[in-house]
Amino acid sequence: MRCWQSIWQTVQGAICSNQGYLHQPEAIRQNAAAIWSALNQLDTATLQGLRANSPTGLKSWIELALIHKTLISNPAVLRKSLLSWQQAHPEHAASPQIIDKLLQLSRQSARQPQQLALLLPLTGQYRKAAEAIRGRLPGGLVP
Repeated sequence: MRCWQSIWQTVQGAICSNQGYLHQPEAIRQNAAAIWSALNQLDTATLQGLRANSPTGLKSWIELALIHKTLISNPAVLRKSLLSWQQAHPEHAASPQIIDKLLQLSRQSARQPQQLALLLPLTGQYRKAAEAIRGRLPGGLVP
């Protein structure tokens, strides 16, 4: 992982170049992707530290990265937080592409498995442990 100061300089440079200088949709999209990629290299503690002293343009990016990093394991809350962030920042460069991608990832994460397989040894040195586990499974799960 690169030094966080170097990553932070990349983010700041990309945001500064975006403020009124980029007019082509593809250039704006590439710039947003560069900012997002750089922010995702920073850990949560670093992002929280940077958020306190960041100007508004950077702060919204940092908030989005923190939402993603802290709520990735809770898809329902992640989705609500992303939608709330998007409502607060409707014209943000991350809104169309990055938010949609994160929402898609949250939907995929929220899917629950329909089946579960558990392979237990029937013979050998672990047979007794497997029988103990098998004896505790609900009746409908044991063939």
